[in-house]
Amino acid sequence: METGGYVAMDAPRGIKQEDYRYEEHASRTMGRHSKRGLSHQRPFSNPAAGEASNDDSVAKGESFRFSDEKWEAIINGDSGSKGFSDTALLNERLHKRASHRKPRKIRNSSIEMLRILAMLMITAHHFLGFSDISLTEQKLSVKKILLETFLYSGGKIGVVIFFAISAWYLSDSTNIRGSLRRAWLLEREVLFWSLACLAFTFGYDRDGITPNLLLKSVFPIAMNVWWYATAYCVFLIVFPVFAPALRSLGKSKHGYLCCALFMIWTIFEGFVPVFSLGLHGGDFLSFVYLYALLTYYKWYMRPITVRCAWAMISIGYALILLCAVAFGILFDQTGKFASGQLYFSGTEYKLPVILVGFGVFVLFQQKTYHSSIVNTIAASAFSVYLLTDHPIILKYIWHDWFNLSSIYQSPIVGVLVVSIVFVVYALCMVLDMLRVALFRLTFDRHRGRLFDIIADHVATCALARYIRARFGIEGEED
Repeated sequence: METGGYVAMDAPRGIKQEDYRYEEHASRTMGRHSKRGLSHQRPFSNPAAGEASNDDSVAKGESFRFSDEKWEAIINGDSGSKGFSDTALLNERLHKRASHRKPRKIRNSSIEMLRILAMLMITAHHFLGFSDISLTEQKLSVKKILLETFLYSGGKIGVVIFFAISAWYLSDSTNIRGSLRRAWLLEREVLFWSLACLAFTFGYDRDGITPNLLLKSVFPIAMNVWWYATAYCVFLIVFPVFAPALRSLGKSKHGYLCCALFMIWTIFEGFVPVFSLGLHGGDFLSFVYLYALLTYYKWYMRPITVRCAWAMISIGYALILLCAVAFGILFDQTGKFASGQLYFSGTEYKLPVILVGFGVFVLFQQKTYHSSIVNTIAASAFSVYLLTDHPIILKYIWHDWFNLSSIYQSPIVGVLVVSIVFVVYALCMVLDMLRVALFRLTFDRHRGRLFDIIADHVATCALARYIRARFGIEGEED
């Protein structure tokens, strides 16, 4: 809200709004006076009036409050005659007073609910894709078509949604250190579950332990144990440079880039199976492409309406359904082209997947509410992915413990699949809560502290100073 020609921020808890406005206005006014070369030599304290010494109050960390008359004197620039300290010290104390309570970030539960939905879709895809029978090779039936259209296709749609959630908020921050810190924190979670899955395999089936598995378990990101985790980490590393470069293109060139990539990868390669134009899916280039599309919408386009979002979802699912039916009939008649039934839902850059993923994201992004229960459940979403897609553990989950062959002949197979997906999510969430509790007692007592120590050392070492001097690289504030 506007107050006296400047924007008045909401006062921190424990400070009256009126006093906070005075302080905010005074800070801005004194800053202007400082630029004009005005100085204030007399101290804040007035021993004769029984006021505390300025230096003592700062040393003790005590709060301070001035009368309206003194504030008016500051605002009017008459601080010299009223007995106030220099501008720098005043500004410092005002800043401390106004910002001693940082606003707590509250997650939008609509977005967190979308995160849960995306992971349920991905888990359903894992169930059908890693099952003990091949869904595409079953006889043509309504239940087969419905499973392929609305559950199996959820894998790549969920990937688009899950990445869109991260990219939407990443576009507001391009700090190099912050981006690397995100990758560091992600690596901790990935490494924990990698080693945990290794320990489970060691206790459950020692014959499954191989030198290659040991190496992958120690370096899960570098050895691409989970493609999404590896691709996203690579994206985080290049993001601080890519995002500003994308912003510098401007609306026209950014739009050209999106159109060119859309035609090459989503239209030509997306509709013509024999084309191979450099994007195979399952790597960080898919995220670069999706990020370019998403940021153009966020930076330059009007918000998509609810009606348009539903139209995108309907068209996307219609194309997936058409593909499943057409190739299902072809396979039933010839016994060939079974994989064609899933062609439109096989990678994250196909048109139907993008339409449904972006459409669903827009619907949830336009809503805002808060639920601690939803946020708690959503916090374990990524761990659900790591557990259900581990190359060793998935065999036990989707073959030994839950299998499609035992329920496929049921008339309510779709309901059973969804129920199993919810059960698996719940079990993985409980396991992740144990991990979170363990991290709070160990690594998260000073979350990211080790990264900060290493980053500070690397940034100030002789080699870093030489590189900055040699190539003219300026330092970056955190």
